[in-house]
Amino acid sequence: MMTGRDSLVTIPAGTFASITSRMKEVPAHLNDPYPIRYAYNVYGKNIGMIKSHNFFYISDQHFEERLVRYKVQ
Repeated sequence: MMTGRDSLVTIPAGTFASITSRMKEVPAHLNDPYPIRYAYNVYGKNIGMIKSHNFFYISDQHFEERLVRYKVQ
């Protein structure tokens, strides 16, 4: 699902107008101990992917990546 159209996102490389792609992870079994969680990618206008949030399904660990710098030629 695409959300957050034209929202501003601030990262170390600057502040960008963005759109977010969100993915919902739903447990396959009713008695699964893990809740519904979301992974997402944030894309900057004329930049590309600037931020990503993912996780391991079977743990509470999660990971976030951010664009730190970029160069336009």
